[in-house]
Amino acid sequence: VDEAAALLKQFPELSQTALKAIGYAEAFALVRGELPLEEAIEKTIVRTRRLAKRQRTWFEHQVHVDWVDVDPMAADLAHDTILAKWRTDGPHPIFEFSH
Repeated sequence: VDEAAALLKQFPELSQTALKAIGYAEAFALVRGELPLEEAIEKTIVRTRRLAKRQRTWFEHQVHVDWVDVDPMAADLAHDTILAKWRTDGPHPIFEFSH
């Protein structure tokens, strides 16, 4: 929020892209008094989840992806799971070139 306030002060005419960026749009609205803090946080969470869903859907239709669920508190287990998958299946090239 402090960063958003500083940006608005330094650059009163931000681009439409900057004004719509996830997290920034809500922070700008908060700074301007257009949203209460709780609503700004909730909108940021919702927009972030929607973006993540769109990205995951795009990846699923573009390339072969083996998703690995990772518990943030279990980095060693994630490492072991990914390493085992690599050793079993090897790399999956995104593009295959033919001569």
